[in-house]
Amino acid sequence: MSDLQLFLIFLVLWQAGHMLSAAILRRVLATPTARRLVPSPECRATLAADGPSYVISSVHALLVTARGIGHIRALALAPPLLQLHLPSTKTLPAVLAASGVAGPVGAPPSPDVATWLTAARSAVTTNCMLGAYLAFDLVHVVATYPRLGKADTVAHHVAFLFCSAAAGALHLFPFMFGWLVIGEASTPMLNVRWALIKAGRGDGQGVVWASTVFAITFFTTRFVIYGAGLFGLLRTVRQVVPWLGGWSRGGVFVVAIVAFVVAGWGLNMVWLRQIWQLARRGGRRKGSKDKGAADKAGADATEERIGRQAEGGAKRRPVVVKGGRSAVAAAVAAIDAQETVVAGRQGKRA
Repeated sequence: MSDLQLFLIFLVLWQAGHMLSAAILRRVLATPTARRLVPSPECRATLAADGPSYVISSVHALLVTARGIGHIRALALAPPLLQLHLPSTKTLPAVLAASGVAGPVGAPPSPDVATWLTAARSAVTTNCMLGAYLAFDLVHVVATYPRLGKADTVAHHVAFLFCSAAAGALHLFPFMFGWLVIGEASTPMLNVRWALIKAGRGDGQGVVWASTVFAITFFTTRFVIYGAGLFGLLRTVRQVVPWLGGWSRGGVFVVAIVAFVVAGWGLNMVWLRQIWQLARRGGRRKGSKDKGAADKAGADATEERIGRQAEGGAKRRPVVVKGGRSAVAAAVAAIDAQETVVAGRQGKRA
């Protein structure tokens, strides 16, 4: 089966999973239990509309993370050339010889070499899975923009979709792919946090725990492991260029892919700064706590003002004013108008 066929199969599977998740979520959110746990119709509508994308995102993240860990373990001790490139049958003997792991002429590869080659081929399959997911998710992000993601998400998907296609076509960087793809390990907790917020539980302890686990996983995989892998890649990447026809041929794609990977690390640093700010707020959304306190203070002040006005009106003798209304009736009307203005302001802040 060709890589393109694998890509298309995974693309169909991701979309089928999205449709199945949508059907299941609609049924679940219509149950009395769901209505009790998520009383707001707006929250349930958001979960039903956007939830399937987050479900598929989590499933994809768990799958590729598990496979990525396997690729790292299998290729960690492989020679640099085999970490950088899965050679064709024609160039395999020369690559093994250049790497110092060639066996006797005509003999099958050693068990270690066979393991490395199998892992590199497995990485190509995982790359098809990832590329199909990126294409699937990019379509949904653009179709619902900016609900599922903004410009940084679109840029991330486009860049890594290019890297996936170029590296897959040339069978490049199977080891790099392993330490890149395990960065998805942080995604499920981010999705759990989203679900809690959209369910109206954004200020609960669950969001704090989800945000903490997410931040730790993100820092470990997308800063520490990604950074260490990138450092090692930059030290050895020149070795693969001659096997791709030099800098003017396959080397162009090597440069482009490495540039995107470096840019991806920079984007991770931008996100890491935002995550750090989130962690300092205890995992809660910016302004959520302050907004709640401000709304409560505003409501208390309005209540107190209404009480004072009502008390003053009760002590004063009713006076007939223009239009035949008493002072108490006029005060009540003014209070009603004031309450309407306050409610309107709170709605705008929300």
